[in-house]
Amino acid sequence: MKKNIVLGFVLLAFILGCAGAKPATRCVKTTKKSLPKQNFNQPKISIDKAELETIVQVFSEDIKKHPHQPGNYYNRAFAYFLMKEYQMAWDDVHMAEKLGMQVSPEFIRKLTKASGKTQ
Repeated sequence: MKKNIVLGFVLLAFILGCAGAKPATRCVKTTKKSLPKQNFNQPKISIDKAELETIVQVFSEDIKKHPHQPGNYYNRAFAYFLMKEYQMAWDDVHMAEKLGMQVSPEFIRKLTKASGKTQ
């Protein structure tokens, strides 16, 4: 069980990296040339619903302990997105933004398209 949760976190972290999550508090000097091209649609990783529900539960528990950390809301929003729980994903995106996170425009486009509505 614990191994599955760790695997789920590793997969989620990899997916989030592909989604381009960028916390507003992180300052990194880069040049345009040094930024890797992000392809939101690749790679295709399969996470089953039970694993996603576990990931949502873990982030929900952490949000209760640390309600002012925007990354937890973003991570949970991405898990909700993968579960096709779009309204819950939007709610967490808005909370992450309210707490200062710059949510990936590509993720916003994908969520907008999947949910059929705008922010």
